[in-house]
Amino acid sequence: MSGAGDFSEDSALKECQDFMCEVIEKAGDIVRRGIDAVKKVETKTSVFDLVTEYDGEVEDFLVAEIHRKYPDHKIIAEEKHAKEALTDDPTGVMSGAGDFCEDSVLKECQDFMCEVIEKAGDIVRRGIDAVKKVETKTSVFDLVTEYDGEVEDFLVAEIHRKYPDHKIIAEEKHAKEALTDDPTWIIDPIDGTTSFVHGYPLVAISVALAFQKRLVLGVVSAPIQRELYCARRGHGATMNGQKIHTTSTTSLIDSLVGDEPSLASRDKYRNEILVRTYGLTSRVSGIRAVGSAVLGLVYVARGILDVYQVEGIYPWDLAAGAIIVQEAGGVISHPDGSPYDIMNGSIVVAANEELHKQILAFNQEFSGKVLELRDK
Repeated sequence: MSGAGDFSEDSALKECQDFMCEVIEKAGDIVRRGIDAVKKVETKTSVFDLVTEYDGEVEDFLVAEIHRKYPDHKIIAEEKHAKEALTDDPTGVMSGAGDFCEDSVLKECQDFMCEVIEKAGDIVRRGIDAVKKVETKTSVFDLVTEYDGEVEDFLVAEIHRKYPDHKIIAEEKHAKEALTDDPTWIIDPIDGTTSFVHGYPLVAISVALAFQKRLVLGVVSAPIQRELYCARRGHGATMNGQKIHTTSTTSLIDSLVGDEPSLASRDKYRNEILVRTYGLTSRVSGIRAVGSAVLGLVYVARGILDVYQVEGIYPWDLAAGAIIVQEAGGVISHPDGSPYDIMNGSIVVAANEELHKQILAFNQEFSGKVLELRDK
């Protein structure tokens, strides 16, 4: 237990909301007073990173009001409280990111990306049956084609045109970018490249948006099936504009489970994946290998899979699907049960809390076991 008391109760959050709506309106008076005034301008990290006396005045006012109302709450703020660490305690976060937290801004981002990703789907449809130039990256199981690059280049160019100050993490040319608090688009241009190389139609384009290291938007296109999955934080999930939801299945034995046994090609995960697959054969209704992690996730969101799990892949494989399945009612975590981390390439997803507990317990039961292959 923590000193936060019943802070998780909606009534407590409603009180915080009412309080801050009133306070931030008063803070607006400071901005309105300063907008046309002569200001004392200083640079911080660069000539593009400025601060005025009004920034400090607004922050001082907000901090004083929060401390008066909630003296035990912590604060992270741009000008004078930027080095505070985020803990489990109630924490107010103030930023110069403008109104990016406003839902109208996220809705604009969603509408923009839904339109752009549909256009990117034309590239995949053009390439699915074409002769491709295939190259290997880390191994013969990790492939890339000219279409991966073309899709990524198109998406990045469109994002930079619309949002030039946003950051990008993408599989082919922007993979080493760090996730920061800035608005960041996380892109997998073609998830399921091996399937794409063979003309197998279960491939996807995956784009997520993170802000302050938290997923706020996910858009996934399955271009061959012409399916478009979208989710905006707090607004549920849709497929082709229709609401989707996870299943009500609560027993593992009745579940259709998605797993990726082909990932056992890697020595690090071989035994664990093979043992798990062997165990699942007698514990679930059926097992399906999707070949695209993000499609596995949206299939749970859509209710055609009950559970999906995968390990050792990349953040861009999972990010968009993670928020879509959460907004559809699903539960996600790291395979050991710890909270999902955007930059970690392993995930367990279940339709509901009960199924999530059961699949984690199953994984724990089979963890560390060894599958022996013997002659007859």
